[in-house]
Amino acid sequence: MNNSITFDEFAERKKFNFRTFVCTINLVLILLGYQMLISIISGFLKYDVVEDSSVFTWPIRALCLGTTMLAILIGKTKNKKYSLPIILFIILAVMYFARAFFALQILPPPLLLDIAWRYQYSSYFYLQNWAAVIGVILSVISIFRTWRQIDYPLAVNIILILGFFALSMSVFGIIKTGNAIAGLDADSRIGASNMLNTIAFGQFGVSIFFIALFKYFYTKNILWKIFTVPTMAIALLIALRSGSRSPIAAIMAVSVVWMAFTAKNSIFNVCLFGAITSAVYLLRFQLIDLIGMVSPMTALRLEASMRYGESSGRDWLIEDFFKQIAHHPIFGSHLDLFGYAHNIFVDSYVMYGVILGNILPIICIFALIYVVKILKNREYFSVIALLFLQVFVCSMFSGCWGGNAPLQCLLILVLLYANETRSPNLLEPGKQKMDLNPGRELQY
Repeated sequence: MNNSITFDEFAERKKFNFRTFVCTINLVLILLGYQMLISIISGFLKYDVVEDSSVFTWPIRALCLGTTMLAILIGKTKNKKYSLPIILFIILAVMYFARAFFALQILPPPLLLDIAWRYQYSSYFYLQNWAAVIGVILSVISIFRTWRQIDYPLAVNIILILGFFALSMSVFGIIKTGNAIAGLDADSRIGASNMLNTIAFGQFGVSIFFIALFKYFYTKNILWKIFTVPTMAIALLIALRSGSRSPIAAIMAVSVVWMAFTAKNSIFNVCLFGAITSAVYLLRFQLIDLIGMVSPMTALRLEASMRYGESSGRDWLIEDFFKQIAHHPIFGSHLDLFGYAHNIFVDSYVMYGVILGNILPIICIFALIYVVKILKNREYFSVIALLFLQVFVCSMFSGCWGGNAPLQCLLILVLLYANETRSPNLLEPGKQKMDLNPGRELQY
């Protein structure tokens, strides 16, 4: 992978002040704050010792929400005229809030049968989901208001340091509870604790892995390079050890796209993408054997998927959701927080019908095109592009749209960046400002 990264304004450290600090911490907390703090706490607890997890989770969410509210108040980004994808995103946000309002406040409880595995007949369930809906809306608004005030190199540094500490604490907690960290005895799925499930735990490891890998190729500071090596190792270990398949899918998808689309020549990009994809497919079982050396459970589940199509019930789940789409093709059926298909596109058609349900896939297609352009230009914003790609892949296998602040905020960040860099007043991709001091090395 070429480590020749072009200079741009987002690669430069901003003048440190209160506004910059709050905006940067807000981004960190939105993306990985919950996972990092829960992993740190879990290192001091046994896996199943927390009977009332709200003792820990609600204060953490309150901290994140408070930081978001403060960022909204002090943010001052003025965005240019919105592009079509951003307008569609705003329309989608309004549609989702309307769907949530009717589902949570007006309509009777849905008759969802088997697919309603999340639905509970309780006032707490409704309160919890309202908190998720409003929290995500506020998070997205905070990104709208602050994305130009965020110090992205500082955010990367904070995530790396706290992420390494959090993953180390989670490893300590795993060992303390008697679970094997790797090898033949690592025959079970693990999370940081019962407050962070295996899928989220594995994706946390993937996020730290790619941020560390990005930092390794970008920085010229030898101390940071040394620090990223053990960080990548422990992050990859957690991603494999979680026993979930979606983190592995995310690692493969993001790695292939990143390697294939860092060259300027588009034809070469496509050919390289095809060659790498083919190589991964041909060597898939050898790769599974390597994974099995760390986590036999993960290897077993991957092999079952590839050989027999085992999907942990997602096949009948998808079948039920398509029935919902067929029964409610125009106005949609139900809110994804009641029960989701583990695929955000299917959920979109379930919630909004076969016409309006196309809005989310169209937005994501635009975003993926922008991601490729950002990676080809080797801009510092590539770290955001990589994280979006990872969260997107996860959401196509194991996630949903509702309550997913990282997905929505990363998506709007990519759209805003693409929208702003087309302005003649800002730096265009591939035409970043020259480094006025060629002998200077980045020390971030």
